[in-house]
Amino acid sequence: MTSGPEIACLITLIGVAAIAGGCASTPPAGPPVTVQEVPTKVPVTDDPLINPAGGKPLPALPAAALAGTPINDEQETGWQAAKWTHATVHVAGTADTPVSVPAPSMVLVSATWSEDVDVTLSVLNQGNSLGSGTPRKAFDGLRSARASVKMTAAGNVLVRATSAGGAPANLDLYIGVLGLATP
Repeated sequence: MTSGPEIACLITLIGVAAIAGGCASTPPAGPPVTVQEVPTKVPVTDDPLINPAGGKPLPALPAAALAGTPINDEQETGWQAAKWTHATVHVAGTADTPVSVPAPSMVLVSATWSEDVDVTLSVLNQGNSLGSGTPRKAFDGLRSARASVKMTAAGNVLVRATSAGGAPANLDLYIGVLGLATP
């Protein structure tokens, strides 16, 4: 007669043999798998960008690319090319800064301040608003406003900073004049 532990051991051996037999079984037959290596059309060493001394010419540029104007990397564009002035302006209510525009230009205005007050920028010509900038607050508490207007002719404009409720603020005011290309 066999004891309880012997029976448990026998059951375990039968289970292990059944699992091992299942793992050793063959998968069902299916279509044969064929792996075929395909030769490359052109070796990468013949690419003129990888091997310029290989003798092959670079491909021709499209006509649209040839029609463009060459780019001068040293030429400043956009906000960097403007003629800038800087002033620290104390605003308590409104503060006006006159700007002379000698030719058709973009007038670019940027202001930053740290006081907890909203300041709106306006660009005026003969009392008419040409554009304005609303205040924005950055994550560090610094506030800023920007405005840009297009002047189609020479003239004078007034940059007006207006603080909400007449509260005082000290602005770092940058004004740029960027000449427009004339046809």
